Amino acid sequence: MNSVLVFRLSMELVAADIISEYIPLKPVLDNRNELIQDQIQTYISLVSDNLSTWQKIGTQKGYTTAQTDQLIEFAFLLVKSDIASNFIGHSPVLCDRMTMIVESVIKYMNILNIPMSTSFDELSEKSVSIIMEKPKVMGRKNVKRFPRKGRK
Repeated sequence: MNSVLVFRLSMELVAADIISEYIPLKPVLDNRNELIQDQIQTYISLVSDNLSTWQKIGTQKGYTTAQTDQLIEFAFLLVKSDIASNFIGHSPVLCDRMTMIVESVIKYMNILNIPMSTSFDELSEKSVSIIMEKPKVMGRKNVKRFPRKGRK
C-alpha cells in the first residue's frame, strides 16, 4: 500500500473540511489542533480501507498503477470540491458522511477518463522550449509637437 498516497489523499479531505468549516476555526469546547489530528487519522483509515477497491476500479478500466493513482487523485479533487462547497454536508440526514465520501470517489472514478496514450511525464519531455529574442530598438521617430496655447 502506498502510504504517501494515502496520506496525501487524507490531507486533501482534511483541507476540504477546514474550508467548509466542518473543522471550525474557533471550536467552542474542543482544541482545533486535536480536531485536525483526529480527522487526519479518520481519513487515513478511510482511505487505507478503500484504496484497494479504488485501485481495482482503475485496473478494470485498463489503467496502469500510476494512471490508477492519478485517477484516484482526480476523483479526490472533485470530492474535495464537493466537501468544500457543502454538497457533502457536515451532517447528512439519510446516510453517513464517510459513506457519502467513499461513494463519491467511486462515482467520480467511474465517470472520469484520463488520457491513456500519453502519460503526463511524456508530455513534459516532448514540450518545445520557446526562445524569445529581445525587441529591436528602432531609431527615434519624428514626432510632431503641437504648440501649447499661446505659443507659436
